[in-house]
Amino acid sequence: MDAWKEPRGDGQVQKIRPLVMVVDDTPLARTTLRKILEQGAFDVIEAGSTEEAIRIYGDQWPDVVTMDILMEKHNGIVAIATLRRMDPTAMIVVCSATSDKSFVAGAATLGVEAYLNKPVNPERLLAAVSAALKKRRAS
Repeated sequence: MDAWKEPRGDGQVQKIRPLVMVVDDTPLARTTLRKILEQGAFDVIEAGSTEEAIRIYGDQWPDVVTMDILMEKHNGIVAIATLRRMDPTAMIVVCSATSDKSFVAGAATLGVEAYLNKPVNPERLLAAVSAALKKRRAS
């Protein structure tokens, strides 16, 4: 993955890695996704709940978000809708163990970039996040 280029104060350009926020209430799932994404040259921040994800998004404005759907307090569909209100251009890739048609349809209605079933195939995850990033850069 190509790094973004950002001007520095001294007239030079520095490379920065795209930032992905991994949202999942299961620590093992977050760690697994983090490792895949870091190996794919992404910087990663984590959120263990939808509430934490919304707070972090407003502070960090990550380039792409991976979102679990079935979480303890609120489901990911609610969080996706909230992120869309905060930032209509948010790039969101769902990574979930559920393939329930109502959740898939809800995510599609909210315009997620991809819906990947767990366990996530590393190549598919990196391809989906890269495609979302490319779309974000083009907008």
